[in-house]
Amino acid sequence: SLFKVKCRYNYRPTYNGRLFVTVNGGTSSGAVASQKWFDFGGKVFGNYTGELRGAGYKEFTGDRMFSSVAEYHLKGRALKKAGFPFPLLSAVKFILWSGIGWSELSDRSFDFMLSWCTGPDIPMKTTDGTYYEYGIGISDLANVFRLDFIHTSVDNKIMVGFNILR
Repeated sequence: SLFKVKCRYNYRPTYNGRLFVTVNGGTSSGAVASQKWFDFGGKVFGNYTGELRGAGYKEFTGDRMFSSVAEYHLKGRALKKAGFPFPLLSAVKFILWSGIGWSELSDRSFDFMLSWCTGPDIPMKTTDGTYYEYGIGISDLANVFRLDFIHTSVDNKIMVGFNILR
């Protein structure tokens, strides 16, 4: 059996700013087949599944998971009103975020998976402790195009991501 919950909250602290908080969690009991495992990872083309940007699709899988992301969106017109001289500030917004994730694969689910296939060819990477990331992004006001600069806890790397229609 599986249980998964997703909570989303948004709050507008200022006219030009908005805070988004997303919390995901899931757990299972007994052995769970791999297609039912949870993951908090990112995207495949045209299908955005997770809120975390530095974790790839099915990069962190398991039969237990937790993730949370807090994002703050600031419209560029707020900076323009503050006197910043950059052109096109009114057409963009800036996104600051921080996220955390954890996943685990139980021995029961791992043994169940091995009993149905000849080898562990299914993505099974789980977090070793806690995964975290933070970053800054720039987007048009409608979120059609978005450029993200992401710092992740995996190998302490910095990534650049470009998304269309996220």
